[in-house]
Amino acid sequence: MLRLLLTIIALAMAYTAQLLLDGKFLSQWVGRWERNLLLSVAGALYLVAMVIFGLAALSPAEVAARIRTPRRPPSRRDEPDARIIRPAWHHAGAGVGAGLRPAPTALTPAPAVIRPLLMLAAVGLGLAAVVIFCGRGENVTVRCLWLSSLAVLLISQFRWSGSRVVRQPRDPAAMRPADRTPKRPRDKQARVIELVTLALILAVAFGLRFYRLEAFPHDLDGDVASHGLEARKLLEGQQARLFGTMWAEIPTMGFVPAALSMGLFGNNLFGLYMASVIEGTLTVLGLYLLARELFRPSPPASRPTPLAPRPPQHATSITHHASRIATLAAALLTISYVHIHFSRITEYIDPWPFALFSLYFLVRGLQRHERLAFVASGLLMAIGFNMYYSARIVPVIILVFLGYAWLWRRDLLRGNGGGLALFGLAVLLGLGPMIPFFISHPYSFLSRSQDVFLFHPAVIKHLMGVYHTTSVGVVVREQIKRSLFMFHYFIDTSTQFGLARPMLDSFTSPLLVLGMGVALRHFRQAGHALAVIWLLLILLIGSALTNNAPFWPRLVGILPAAVLLVALAVERIWALVERLWGKTASALVAFVLVVGLIFVGLHNWQLYTRAVENNARPAARIGRYLYGLDPEINACMISEPWQLRMREIAFLAHPRATYDLPADAHGAALDACPGPRRVFILTANHLDVLPELQARYPGGLTQEHHEPYDPLVFVSYLLEQ
Repeated sequence: MLRLLLTIIALAMAYTAQLLLDGKFLSQWVGRWERNLLLSVAGALYLVAMVIFGLAALSPAEVAARIRTPRRPPSRRDEPDARIIRPAWHHAGAGVGAGLRPAPTALTPAPAVIRPLLMLAAVGLGLAAVVIFCGRGENVTVRCLWLSSLAVLLISQFRWSGSRVVRQPRDPAAMRPADRTPKRPRDKQARVIELVTLALILAVAFGLRFYRLEAFPHDLDGDVASHGLEARKLLEGQQARLFGTMWAEIPTMGFVPAALSMGLFGNNLFGLYMASVIEGTLTVLGLYLLARELFRPSPPASRPTPLAPRPPQHATSITHHASRIATLAAALLTISYVHIHFSRITEYIDPWPFALFSLYFLVRGLQRHERLAFVASGLLMAIGFNMYYSARIVPVIILVFLGYAWLWRRDLLRGNGGGLALFGLAVLLGLGPMIPFFISHPYSFLSRSQDVFLFHPAVIKHLMGVYHTTSVGVVVREQIKRSLFMFHYFIDTSTQFGLARPMLDSFTSPLLVLGMGVALRHFRQAGHALAVIWLLLILLIGSALTNNAPFWPRLVGILPAAVLLVALAVERIWALVERLWGKTASALVAFVLVVGLIFVGLHNWQLYTRAVENNARPAARIGRYLYGLDPEINACMISEPWQLRMREIAFLAHPRATYDLPADAHGAALDACPGPRRVFILTANHLDVLPELQARYPGGLTQEHHEPYDPLVFVSYLLEQ
């Protein structure tokens, strides 16, 4: 009961800290505090709560311990002893080593020389693509050779038998008996429930990201519009190069998802955004798979043998709790208003499905000794690396995690030298001709990092003005403070969102701190360590050391790690209740969690829709007006202060013809707008032209367009006949 009391105290302290930051606790008194004092008090409460919860929470071994069940009643003398009767599912696994079934003998492996030959062929094809690219530039041959090298490398990790191709199995000696033991009927039922729950979560995730996709958000950021314009170039064949960079030095492959989506769903706003809807949903799935793999039974220190297998009950219990963490993390990411938003606009979510699945396959390869998983991880990381800049943190996360494994978890590396070599080879082949491109164009690779790096002279000068100081130390301290509290207090500094809320809602943000306490307390567990490494690296490199912290478009990738820590805290509380009061209490906790997730999801959705339902800036309002008209209607605008060639308007107005008229257009100059079907856009400083338009082109429809609080943005004069 002491553990329960400490857990309650930690929860009370964490939520008190958040209430202080929200201004909802002792508001009349706390409202007079300076911001630094408020942050110091809340931070101290959070720190103490983190330590207490980390010490009081159940350890992974205690979580895996079986719940005590009532003793079986003694059997009657006239009945056989049930303890010696084995169910059918138990006998199905008997045979070799207490649950280890023999390697299949029906399949005859291909000669051992085939795999090395295929790998050499993959390397040869990749090198040929690079050599031709360096000598002649990009062409169809280069692209075909590059794609062939990736396909051959993947194929090399399969094995053949007759006309069939099957996945290369892992080393039987490295397999856990829990994986070989047939599932009990009860385990199968739990697995079905888990899969149904996952399907429901994915359906909700897709629905929240798809519902009224063209309406929310109402604004269209200029950078998002530029991304769409570049994707349109790929779609329409105006950009023939795949290996290179386009707008803002983003690799060309970073625009391929949007171009493919626009080709499938329409060359318009809906088609542009559908790519992110799909990617956001896949991110939820990737997080679920990664979390389940991270917290599943780890390989024992010594490889199991028929005489000393790992107890199946222990492994099954750990797997049960791993599925809980995975399900909770996926559900929390589903209802995050930040993740919902960036899954409804393009560009910033692009790298993270690739990153999450790359991490999943890497962890799978380390734990299961699967060479194919290492190859898949390397290829996915290479593809994601060519998306938005934030993907460049992923190799750093992987390298630090492997360094952690070398220091504390060498069992993860033991026997995986070949797999890690394959991972590195897959990364190199996946990058392919982009390697010599970046070597010969270092500015394209480094320019964005230099432009936003904290200690770049222009950035330091800008931040000194923002923070009203002349001290670099004050700037650094303010950057760190804003990064540490971005989940609890500070809001987004970008124009891509604009929601005046921290990155996590007030219901889940205290649990992040408690989950960090658990993860630090049990840092030697790979799942806990990866979550901490992931979050801290992005927090440091992606926020504290970059301009205008916290800038959410660069920080989308921190959300999976954050909700993973939240899920870890919730699961530890759940496990404690289950341990103290049994399965009935556990079922009650599950019900409360479902109700709580629904409540928080509705709360977050309302916050999100209220923030973005009518937040368009003037250029986006003009573009949206034209987006709703017949594309055959020409659009003309007197070019001050905005022009129709502005990127937001240009993307939304496509495919109609647009004409920017001179700022002093009158009389015959207005005839430069071809008709008869046309619309004139007049800003507030050109309303004197409206009577002239009405007299010169009678029969048109005049309409005023206002901001939410009634300022006039523009007037349209539409001639539909």
